[in-house]
Amino acid sequence: MRCDPKPVCASTEFFALGPDGLSHGVRDGVCGRIVPIEQAVHREAANGTRCYFCSRACLMRYYLNPLNFLRKK
Repeated sequence: MRCDPKPVCASTEFFALGPDGLSHGVRDGVCGRIVPIEQAVHREAANGTRCYFCSRACLMRYYLNPLNFLRKK
C-alpha cells in the first residue's frame, strides 16, 4: 500500500538576514507575493497547517477553491 503525503497550504514561512537584521516573512500560496509575517494578518488553518495570505482577495481565492493552492508535504 502506498502512502501519499498529506497536502498542505502552499504558503511558505522563511527567515532572511538583511541590512536591518533578521526578518520573518511569508510567501503567499495564492499569488506568490512575499510579505512580512506581521502584515500577513489573513491566515487560515488547513489540514493542521497554517496558510498565510497577503490580502483578503487572496484569502477569498483560496476559499473558493482550496485544492488549487495545496502542495504535497
